[in-house]
Amino acid sequence: MRKYVQWGLIGLLVVWMLYVGGGKALWMEPFSVRMPAMHYGEMPTRLIGLLEVIGALALLVPRLRTASLLGLMFLMAGAIGSHWAAGHTFAHGAAANFSFVVLAIALFVDRPELFRVFFTASDSSGGLRHSGAGGV
Repeated sequence: MRKYVQWGLIGLLVVWMLYVGGGKALWMEPFSVRMPAMHYGEMPTRLIGLLEVIGALALLVPRLRTASLLGLMFLMAGAIGSHWAAGHTFAHGAAANFSFVVLAIALFVDRPELFRVFFTASDSSGGLRHSGAGGV
């Protein structure tokens, strides 16, 4: 079941990131209108789009998937910050917000051990133990 969810999320992300990244890389509408409103010129927009396309294609390669998910999350965090800095509402940057959340979910499904750091703490013997609610 986990593999089906994983490949479903990856497929959704590949299609979405190819659409968004390809639109930016080819300087197509609506990106050619929206990006200058956030003070991005044509070349930076095309570079961001190219990185998104490369990241989308790298999602299909299992050995590159984790790095691709993290890289795309980094790009989406930058997009969220750009929307915020431009004074846009949450709804205006909803695609970046949604993309970031779906990328985080895909990363959790793909590599759940990365998230165990938040639920474990080191004890005095150097081992890891579960940190209960409010416990240290």
